Amino acid sequence: GRLTDGHHRIVACMNAKVAFQTIVVRGVEPESVEVLDTGLARLASHVAQMRGIPNASLACAAARYCIVHARHGVEKMQTSALHPTNAEIIEFVAGNERLQAACRKGERVRMLMSQALGAFLFYQFDLQSPGLAEAFFDGVASGIDLKEASPILLLRKRLQENRSSRRARLDNLYIAALVIKAWNAFIYGRQLRVLKWSFEPPVNEPFPKIESVTRR
Repeated sequence: GRLTDGHHRIVACMNAKVAFQTIVVRGVEPESVEVLDTGLARLASHVAQMRGIPNASLACAAARYCIVHARHGVEKMQTSALHPTNAEIIEFVAGNERLQAACRKGERVRMLMSQALGAFLFYQFDLQSPGLAEAFFDGVASGIDLKEASPILLLRKRLQENRSSRRARLDNLYIAALVIKAWNAFIYGRQLRVLKWSFEPPVNEPFPKIESVTRR
């Protein structure tokens, strides 16, 4: 009569004082507890796949960044305690054609940064300045017809160096800061000689904000 699995359901039933129906299996070996509930948790991407949402894994990863950005700012993107729930992610990705377009752009820059980060950044840039985001990301992906002092070319070279480096690579937060700084320079037509984010003392540069302009 020893209960091997289902303790939470029993306690919930007792606390709620509401009966429920469930399957009961008797005669199970006690050792079976060692392999119960050891499967993978169901992720938002699993639900998205079941719903037939295209690019489910990439879309959900980018959506997670988008939701955290809207609530707390890009600088909190790696804080796991602030990650949204599966339901919030699914609500964001369902029928979101702009996000699907962003996922396609994220795939184009996968050799330079994570696809999810690329999709997230394109999504935000496209919200702020439609049209310019496409030109910016196409330049980052291809490197075609970029002038020497172009912030896009400088960003592309920096990301290529990071990918080919044998030492510790830049994390997503630092890469996001570089991309945003290059974006801000691009939309205002500014040239750059150096591209870096000096977040450590004594400089303590704040995390850059995504700026916007109307299409040039």
